[in-house]
Amino acid sequence: MREGRDPDAGFAPREAHYTFVFRVGASLYALDGTLVDHVGERGRIVPVPAAPAHFAGVVHDRGRVLAVVDLARIFGGGVPAREGYRRLVALEIRGRPLSVLAHEALGLREVAPGALRPASGRGAMAAAEFDDPRGVVTLLDPDELLHRLRLGVSPAS
Repeated sequence: MREGRDPDAGFAPREAHYTFVFRVGASLYALDGTLVDHVGERGRIVPVPAAPAHFAGVVHDRGRVLAVVDLARIFGGGVPAREGYRRLVALEIRGRPLSVLAHEALGLREVAPGALRPASGRGAMAAAEFDDPRGVVTLLDPDELLHRLRLGVSPAS
């Protein structure tokens, strides 16, 4: 965990906000909606030799080359890289563009502050969780995701 982050503080916005929900395998994840640039079809992903397993490769998207992150590889979801993935969720976290593979993009959800509760799993990357008609959604901490990706360390560790 990064220094300066209080693990007991959790993620507690004072007013409702929008999260973007997507599915990877059987798991539902969300990120703050303001981080999502767009969602597109999964195009040709070019592997990068010697890259960590959770990097599926890079993709050319709207004039940019984006790193492609496979959350199933990070969390051990058992879904082989790129199998069944149909969507790329293009993000920008702290000025750094990247994309996340998703089986399905479920869209924006308005989440009331009282609906968030401490995450029951997924390590330091899980900021909170909430219920959705499709199941329990893990709200990911974008700073922790970026931090762990930079280190090349599995966020579940």
